[in-house]
Amino acid sequence: MLKRIHIEEALKFRDCVFIDVRSPKEYNEATIPGAVNIPIFDNTERELIGRIYHNINKQCAMEKGLEIASSKLVDIYRAFKSYSEKYQNIAVFCWRGGMRSRAVTTILDLMKLPNVHYIIGGYKSYRKHVVNFFENLSLNFKLVVIHGMTGVGKTKVLKILEEQGYPVIDLEDMAGHRGSVFGGIGISQETSQKMFEAFLMNKILSIQRPYALVESESSRIGNKIIPKKFVKEMRKGVHMMLTAPLDIRVKRVVEEYVKKNADFDIEEVKKGLMEIRNRLGAQKYKNLAALLEKGEFEQVIEVLLKDYYDPRYRHSSKSYKFDIEIDASNLQKGVSAVKNYLKENFDKIFWN
Repeated sequence: MLKRIHIEEALKFRDCVFIDVRSPKEYNEATIPGAVNIPIFDNTERELIGRIYHNINKQCAMEKGLEIASSKLVDIYRAFKSYSEKYQNIAVFCWRGGMRSRAVTTILDLMKLPNVHYIIGGYKSYRKHVVNFFENLSLNFKLVVIHGMTGVGKTKVLKILEEQGYPVIDLEDMAGHRGSVFGGIGISQETSQKMFEAFLMNKILSIQRPYALVESESSRIGNKIIPKKFVKEMRKGVHMMLTAPLDIRVKRVVEEYVKKNADFDIEEVKKGLMEIRNRLGAQKYKNLAALLEKGEFEQVIEVLLKDYYDPRYRHSSKSYKFDIEIDASNLQKGVSAVKNYLKENFDKIFWN
């Protein structure tokens, strides 16, 4: 007997693997975080069936799908069987809980594979679940928002704290972008909007402390839009300002974008400069482009910080009232200062 399940029930399973039977292209665009891809059709096969559906009729498309899938059934069964031996439950889904997921679960049911469920509404129902989550968002913890000029070490401080077990919501990591015109340098592929929101929802639900640390961002990170209600929660949060001298910030930016980046591509920097050419002015752009060609990265970054990033940051930060200012010239001392603030203002209440 086929086991149908709503997405809300499936997400409550403790020992469950989600299996996405859509094509690799669909899977790579957006899926349920942590889901495994066991596609019935590859990208080419799916496109072929789609053309038959639109150009001929549904019945012919179904017959072609059956023809293609029938040669894969044994391999599909064995793949599912291997997961059934590792997990108590399997939740199967396609785009909207239609033919692909139902066909697979029917075969697995006939083969007596236990605890296989197909999700009613498929991935579409999961996406609706995420959208509803953010439409009704109300956090039961406080956001501690870390501010600071470019290169001050905000991301490094958060990484250190996260490694030490502090609750951190790393928006840039979820987005696959550092949040500036040069933020995609060295990052092979950005996260889709749908996956960004799914990762963020999961992280929010995982927070068990009365606070979570997050880096200050505008409403966008690259081409990702932060959900409006989460932005409002950030505005209502505790605001920390990290500071560090210009020379230290320049060195940190060089280290992050150039020295530590094995895939550093000067063409990406040129492209970024071109995007802000009008704001820099023609002569300054020309000078920076010349320095870039010579490999004078520290000079390029110093000019960008002084003449582009810092003025814009000073303007945007005027709308905030900061609860504490922390010198992050020495990262470890900066981290200790953040921890002391959290201990005095949150952890004493939490542990008592």
